[in-house]
Amino acid sequence: MKRLLHAVLARRARMLAETLRPYLPATGRALDVGCGTGHNARALMELTDLRVTGVDVVDLRAVGAPPVRFDGATLPFPDGVFACALVLFVLQYVAAPKQLLAETRRVTAGPVLVFQSTYRGAAGWCALRANEVLWGPLGYAVGRASGLVDGAFSLSARRLYTRPRLGDLFARAGLGVQVHRPAPWPLVPVSYELFVLEGRR
Repeated sequence: MKRLLHAVLARRARMLAETLRPYLPATGRALDVGCGTGHNARALMELTDLRVTGVDVVDLRAVGAPPVRFDGATLPFPDGVFACALVLFVLQYVAAPKQLLAETRRVTAGPVLVFQSTYRGAAGWCALRANEVLWGPLGYAVGRASGLVDGAFSLSARRLYTRPRLGDLFARAGLGVQVHRPAPWPLVPVSYELFVLEGRR
């Protein structure tokens, strides 16, 4: 089971990294906010020349270096030290998403790339909520049972986003959308949304 989970997470991470690669700087330091199991950071370092630093509120690492631990709101780095930052399917778990995005903008000299699921209407909300249970509490329980991750941690979504709500959040955090690339789900009004953001001057 552990080997299967590694394979699933590695494949998902590689697909994400291939989607992100055209929008990333060629070299430099990248910040992976909410780095989780470490698969995304590993895939990015395999496909690019970026040096990736992961940060998280807890160590859920299954591969790669341990994350830098932080309180979920204030990032322990100087201004502009990273060439880019990644916030990949994280904002639904965060207690203070506006503050986290503003902090991410502060420590990043280049783009902030956000991948986030969005929904439209009641049917979309139900489908996305079910997906969050699958990848959140249920996925985490399976990961612990298989030995992929250690420790006790609550991985439950605090909120779900519509596209307009995300846009408002970005604006309040001082970020402007430079690129928006949606990937709608088949049959249900849910979408994976890639946003390439820049700090507003």
